[in-house]
Formats: sequence, structure tokens, C-alpha cells
Amino acid sequence: MKFPFIVFEGPDAVNKVKIANLLADKLGTTLYRSIPSQMLEARKAMEASKDPAVSLGFFTVCNLLRSAEVKQQITQAVVVQDRYFFSHVIYHRLALKQPLNDLINDYVNNSTYEKPNIVILVTQNDTVFSSPVLNAAAQLGDAIQAKRNSMLFSHYTQLLTQTNTAYLVLDTSNKTIDDSLDTLFKDLTDRNII
Repeated sequence: MKFPFIVFEGPDAVNKVKIANLLADKLGTTLYRSIPSQMLEARKAMEASKDPAVSLGFFTVCNLLRSAEVKQQITQAVVVQDRYFFSHVIYHRLALKQPLNDLINDYVNNSTYEKPNIVILVTQNDTVFSSPVLNAAAQLGDAIQAKRNSMLFSHYTQLLTQTNTAYLVLDTSNKTIDDSLDTLFKDLTDRNII
């Protein structure tokens, strides 16, 4: 028996990680992050390079390592993960200004990648992404994120459609985290995911 593999995707500052943590707690499982522990040291070298191509290679390895771990874990419990293949492709498409079709085709056609049962695309409307949020992101050095938060939604939906990945949109605009979690839990139950 395989348990569900649920992935959270979306831009920063939408309460994605908080909701993912709460869902994992509610389901009695652990929230997995996009960078496996064995890659934390390598992350420093990747970040020091400041090269998007090096970053793409790093996150591709992270996705493959995490996928191998997920394949084992879903035989025992639900797996909830914050960011996976989709965010990495989108951010690197933007940084490298390349479509990355070979990487996408490899994901779609390669059984090495564990495919999620569903992706939770967490978003907020553009008015929530006010300039203070974008300025804060820029100050933290995440220039790609700061420039693109308000347009990422279409990039996500295009890639999820292109990879034939089931997803649901969780708009956290003007909602408490608890309300967002309740909405999500109901949607996942209605879809027989959990």
C-alpha cells in the first residue's frame, strides 16, 4: 500500500510552510523540506557560486535524493513536502531564461521521480503582495522572488498542467492559518486524498 505524497508549492510569504507543518501534524507525519540533510553542506558551496546553473544542478540532485526517500516513506505513512521539482524548475527557468524542457521531460518520463498525488498551490491575491513584502524579500537577497511573486501563479499552473500533475489552489488571502488549514483538509478529504 502506498500512502499519499502531498507537495506544497507557491511563492514565499503566503503561509505555505506554516500550513504544511500543521497539515503534517494533523496527519501524524513529518514535513519534509526540499533540501535533504545530506546536502546541507553542499548548499553552502552552491550559494557561494552564485551561478544559477550550479543551483539548478544542486536542486536536481536534491529532488532525486528526496524522491528516493519519499518512495520508501510512502509505504509507511503520508508524506508532506514543502517544495519539490516544480518550484525549482520555475525559479531556474526565470533565472536562466531557458525553458528547461529536457529536465521537464525527464521528470515526466522517468520513474526515478516519485510523482505527488496532489500539489497544494498556495497563493494570495496581488493586493496581499504589497511592496513591503517584496522589499523585505529583496533585502533578504531573494531578488528573483521579489521581482516575480505576483506573476508566479501562472508559471506554476502552466508547469503543473504540462506535467499532468493534479493540484488544488489554496488562496490564503484574508484567511487565518487555521481557516486555510480547515479549507485544505476538507478539500483533500473530498478528493479522497486523505
